[in-house]
Amino acid sequence: MKQILFLLFTVLLFFQSSFSQTLLKGKVICDASNLGQIYVTNLTTNVKTITDSSGLFSIEAKPSQVLVFSGLKIERKVFNLKSIDFSIDLLSVKVYPNVTQLEEVVIKNYPQITAASLGIVSKNVKTYTPAERKLIAESSGIGFMQLINAINGRTKELKKNVEVEKKEKLLDKLSTLFEEEFYTKTLKIPSKYIKGFQIFAIDDKRLVASLNKNESKLIPLLLTELSSTYNDLFRNDKK
Repeated sequence: MKQILFLLFTVLLFFQSSFSQTLLKGKVICDASNLGQIYVTNLTTNVKTITDSSGLFSIEAKPSQVLVFSGLKIERKVFNLKSIDFSIDLLSVKVYPNVTQLEEVVIKNYPQITAASLGIVSKNVKTYTPAERKLIAESSGIGFMQLINAINGRTKELKKNVEVEKKEKLLDKLSTLFEEEFYTKTLKIPSKYIKGFQIFAIDDKRLVASLNKNESKLIPLLLTELSSTYNDLFRNDKK
């Protein structure tokens, strides 16, 4: 009986030593500046952890198990643990930066590329601004709702928003067409009054039509004519 108990005790000690885990402390070594958020996975036990900004980590493991190091910043690394790795205070694991990582993404705007230019929709399809779409949605309701909207001024407000939006678009377009020097030297408008002149100019129906049609030769002529009127008004206000 004593022999059986001794045998069972020996077997239990064997299994305990076989399956016991040790807290392994290590550090990821890499040329990358920030070594945080690197995943360390024990493939045998499926235990996971992540490194701090210095690359330090700790994980339950034992000899003969396999650690995998992965992340967006590094190439995947498989590391086979040996007994000697547990005899040092801090295990160093060399990994390599992921050469496909993008340091910076620059998004460029190509206004000439549209659904119409790509042939997705017809060039003659009418496009609407957000304010216009909202107005259409409100106006396309049943007669009773149209009556209610007319009474409470909702439709009037939406129409006003559409006009404001159109003027804002024209103002943005006019602001990008010419450099400041065109206004100050050619049109003789002080730099601090350029924005005021642009707001004054987009009230002219001829200029609005030319801007909408992209008439590059006519627009400067109209602005020259309008600047003369604007400067006269400005001088009169000073008197």
